[in-house]
Amino acid sequence: MAFLPMDIILSCILPKLPAKSLIRFRCVCKSFLAEISSPKFVKLHHHNALYSDSNRLLIFKNDSQGIYVYNLNSPHSPPSLIRFPKITLYSHQISIVATCECYLLIGYEDNYHDSLFLLNPSTRMYRELPRIPCNSQVVLYGMCHRLDEFNDEYKVVRFVDFEGIDGCELEVMVYNTTTNLWKLIESKTVVDTFISCYDNNPVLVQNHLLHLLFFDFDHGLGLDHIKRIGCFDMKAERWANDVQLPDILWDENGLDLSLGRPYNLGALDDQLCFMGHYVNGSNFDFWVMKEYGVKESWVKLMSFCVSNDLDSERLYDESYHPLAYRTGSPYELLYMHDRCNCKFYWYNLRDKEAIEAEFARIFDYEFWSDFLGYICKGSILDFPGGQLIKVSLEEDDDDEEENENDDENFIS
Repeated sequence: MAFLPMDIILSCILPKLPAKSLIRFRCVCKSFLAEISSPKFVKLHHHNALYSDSNRLLIFKNDSQGIYVYNLNSPHSPPSLIRFPKITLYSHQISIVATCECYLLIGYEDNYHDSLFLLNPSTRMYRELPRIPCNSQVVLYGMCHRLDEFNDEYKVVRFVDFEGIDGCELEVMVYNTTTNLWKLIESKTVVDTFISCYDNNPVLVQNHLLHLLFFDFDHGLGLDHIKRIGCFDMKAERWANDVQLPDILWDENGLDLSLGRPYNLGALDDQLCFMGHYVNGSNFDFWVMKEYGVKESWVKLMSFCVSNDLDSERLYDESYHPLAYRTGSPYELLYMHDRCNCKFYWYNLRDKEAIEAEFARIFDYEFWSDFLGYICKGSILDFPGGQLIKVSLEEDDDDEEENENDDENFIS
């Protein structure tokens, strides 16, 4: 019988395993526990997870206080269910308000504050952020993580838009896990522009540049159109240069084609993306900025025909949201269509054909009508001072079935 030396197992095999497998393997023996728990190993596994396309998680929130976690490499395995405890008697639904690398920023909407938590969905470890009151309905969040030889810190930025008569009072605050404090960066009036929380989550690129859309103040006209793509540098904690929009937003006569249409930003393989239904009201286009900051590098990756008969609300539901490339294939793209009915497709960029993607038991669950998927990596790197979300019996049964499928996939 073939025998593998222990040092080969510890140094070459374990760092490439999924986070869930490593968590279980801590119980195999003392040497496994010591190695997997060591800071050096944790950082090595985290690095491997970030630069691999085979350890990705697809995250959904459900219609209660929990999230579902799918492994993209095991679409036929049932998802893990992570339930959050109620923070207060007034705690309402949770929201996924930001993602970064292997982590989620979860928001509780209660009657007094927005309670925020950093969460590693692979390890179920979370950390609550200090609460700060907010008197505006337009609040956006972003986050980043800095890990090197000297630093292991997480930052969260909060943008609050207090709308006024001729613009908005924009407040920017940054939280740092090192100090465990919120710091006011700026509070100023932005004339003739505003931000919107309508499908406008800030988008992180290069792990420190956070992007969000600014819109022209409509002065009661009822139509909003894009003004610019703002960029906030979370490393320097200040605004950076705006990113230029694609020229396709205007026709040859200078007419703004973005008026009143659903559009938003995204990121795909760390490249900034722009999505919008704006070309004569018939196409939904998806653009990628191949070289960051270079306007001429905007490339239309795919385009879909959409009916002109849809009202604005249904048009929003019918929008397309690219999520990730298929493992090992840069030509097949997973996207979500029709967020109300939870439909996913693999789109072949060369053949321009779409095949419906199947995820085990996805229709067994009830989701919010505002249904959207999120992608993050699987890692065992946790936050300092984090707490563990305990597994209920219902969750444990689902996890056992998923673990068996994961082990079979790894062995094969």
